Amino acid sequence: MRVRRITAWEFRRVFDPPVWNPATVWRERRAPLVTVATDDGRIGVGEAWCRQDEIVRSLAALETAAHALLGRNVEEIDLPLPSGEIDWPEAGAASALDIALWDIRARAAGLPLARLLNPAADTVAVYASGGLYGPGKGLDALAAEMAGYVAGGFAMAKMKIGGLAVAADLERVDAARAAMGDAGLIVDGVGSYDPETAAALARRLAERGVVAFQAPLADASPEALAALARRSPIPLVLGEGEWDHGRLARLVAAGAAGWLQANPGLAGGITGMKRLATLARDHGIPLSPQCHATAVLQAASIHLGVLDGVGPVELHRVHDHLHELMPEALRRPMGGSVAIPPAPGLGIAFPPASRDGNPDQAPDAGRGHIAPVAAWDAA
Repeated sequence: MRVRRITAWEFRRVFDPPVWNPATVWRERRAPLVTVATDDGRIGVGEAWCRQDEIVRSLAALETAAHALLGRNVEEIDLPLPSGEIDWPEAGAASALDIALWDIRARAAGLPLARLLNPAADTVAVYASGGLYGPGKGLDALAAEMAGYVAGGFAMAKMKIGGLAVAADLERVDAARAAMGDAGLIVDGVGSYDPETAAALARRLAERGVVAFQAPLADASPEALAALARRSPIPLVLGEGEWDHGRLARLVAAGAAGWLQANPGLAGGITGMKRLATLARDHGIPLSPQCHATAVLQAASIHLGVLDGVGPVELHRVHDHLHELMPEALRRPMGGSVAIPPAPGLGIAFPPASRDGNPDQAPDAGRGHIAPVAAWDAA
């Protein structure tokens, strides 16, 4: 199987009304996708993490990376793991292509990607991710949202804090906990706090039964986070937005990360996440695949959940872009887990008009629009 064509696509969706966390107001979601077609007619799909206002950089990096793969044997391609020597667009491009190549390999084997990674596993633990801020969204609306996740089959959910004063956000946490019953609650501080505030807040969150505290500090140095971890009665969830495997290893070695979190569209695709799962397992902590993009990265994250060392996978309920393209089983948890369906590869039903990588087609797909950006062919 040799790489015949690589096509870059852009997904766009408008949020109306917008939603936000302490760092970002989401009025629109844009995501770079890639399809890799082989000379025997197989197609794999991948997706790159990117900063919304710099998607042009991501697409340019995809073009550069794509030219290096054209004409090569899929089984012989070994992409380097992201490091601090490259920037996020290059890390994202390599990650997206790695995902697409694994999708092709699993499809060629006639197996779901999860079976290729771990033949013995058939379910994956997931948690619902939501709890963002929105216009006029009060405590009752937040409570109804979080209760809905539990009623929908989740045993754990995540919400944002840091967008309001501490007292007001603790009221939101109280409302969520009361609505969720015995289900677990994770909070994401989105890098909002100084060390003293975060340490005091961690204690108050623990008193309320919160199970983990994600991204608490504005200072993301391993030393500052490790110092906070020693004071926190609940584990810190760290690593989102990181691509340098050396830095991720330092977060773990320093004792900062109680959970390691990484995005497969940034941290090296399937290959990189396998390496990080081993790192986490060797240090006795879970790796939690993170996703707030389209169904492509969401499916990749879920399939990675079968690896030894991987803990609960984020299943986003706000950034649920193109989720209708995933098999039903991956979208509908029962008892806190989803079942791996028999569909080969990622199981993503990319729009039929795009399956041959034809850049003249621009299919619609549910709540959002996919359009081709460019295609590159082997000589």
